[in-house]
Amino acid sequence: MKRIRGIKWTAVFLAVLFLFAGMGLPVATEAANTAYYKTARTGGGADALDCFVFDGAESYFYQLDADSGASESDPDVISPDVNAGNKRWILQEVHPPSDLGKSIFDYQRPNFEWIDADTIRIGPGGYYLYGKGWCFWTSYLTFDLGSAGSNPNSDNLTASEWHNIAIDYSTVSEAGELTAANFINRSDTNVTPAYSPSKGGVYQDTDDRTIFGVLTNGSSQLLEFFHDGGEQVNPADHIQEHSGGWPNSWSDLTVSAPAFCTKVLLNAYGSSSAGSSFLYFRVNGQTGTTGIQVMRTGASMENTVLVFTDSSQIVEYKEAADSSAGGSIYMNGWFFPAGM
Repeated sequence: MKRIRGIKWTAVFLAVLFLFAGMGLPVATEAANTAYYKTARTGGGADALDCFVFDGAESYFYQLDADSGASESDPDVISPDVNAGNKRWILQEVHPPSDLGKSIFDYQRPNFEWIDADTIRIGPGGYYLYGKGWCFWTSYLTFDLGSAGSNPNSDNLTASEWHNIAIDYSTVSEAGELTAANFINRSDTNVTPAYSPSKGGVYQDTDDRTIFGVLTNGSSQLLEFFHDGGEQVNPADHIQEHSGGWPNSWSDLTVSAPAFCTKVLLNAYGSSSAGSSFLYFRVNGQTGTTGIQVMRTGASMENTVLVFTDSSQIVEYKEAADSSAGGSIYMNGWFFPAGM
């Protein structure tokens, strides 16, 4: 567990501390041990160090070691101003409570950034990991995919396949701060991420909480993408899902989206002047027979629509009448589902 020196206390907790301090009372008393609120670590003044220090920006906790004799090194070791002898105030580690994320549904999605063919960067964020508690990180983490990367348990990148990024339960000893080694990537071949109501999130391999997905190209390299921390993720280059004639009956269109995704942004473009009907999309397996009208199917006609997918990332599509009409469909973005 990392030492946390700069804890941003809640307004309520600070109010209590300042109230006690203003009254000249100790903050806490237990037997012979007394902790006082102070505003400076060194200097020897009346408001200098005595166990708890808040300097206006950061908070510090110290414990007196009567036999230390260590050299003063602010802020880790502080020598008392009077009658020091071997007494030293030693900065203590602070362990965040495991209920910082109080609910299994709690999460703070980070922004994800493409770096290169096998590396992404994960911005600061946090998730409640079922069975452990609130897991978080406060810096940008560089995650290298594959068994030779950040986590040896990760799958090696494979060609033209989605890899799911998750918090690796087996590497998390307790709730608290994570590093890049606490994440894992697993291919769609080996895992099927799915929402778990009892765990409050999307999970894979039973206990690993899924947080992101990346797609590779035919050379097993990560395709570039863009994300700002929100629910939408865009590929750097659109992905063509269809080219040629439109089907005249409902047909399956498999779109390029991670398994946990529930909606995608599709662009349809008509390339045939023969088209004089309409193109339709619908959710795979829906009972309604009409679907969503996307565009007229003539040449240079186009439209971009948000379409819901099923668990196999299939959308159904058809053109109402003209079998001679055709065009292209592109995937321009995918979306995180609610609760992820």
